[in-house]
Amino acid sequence: TLGRRLLDGEKKVMIYNQEIVVAANVREVETMSCHADQKKLLHWLGHIKDVKRVFLTHGEDSARIALQEKIKEELGIRDLVIPSLNQTVKL
Repeated sequence: TLGRRLLDGEKKVMIYNQEIVVAANVREVETMSCHADQKKLLHWLGHIKDVKRVFLTHGEDSARIALQEKIKEELGIRDLVIPSLNQTVKL
């Protein structure tokens, strides 16, 4: 998969028949499934100290918006980003 190739450190990948240079620092989160539900994600995120910003990048828009609201309500994190397709964010 693309994710596996990124984790394995490939410097270039093909996306939609276009070669992309990988400029990201990729890390694996080993403590959760890629298919965690909202409750598990809130539990996992709630144990991370000093969260400054959260990016919700996977899932249907309605599910990401619902999770965004839950994170605000239950964890008090206000800087939540639901990026649009191909959006670039400077950190």
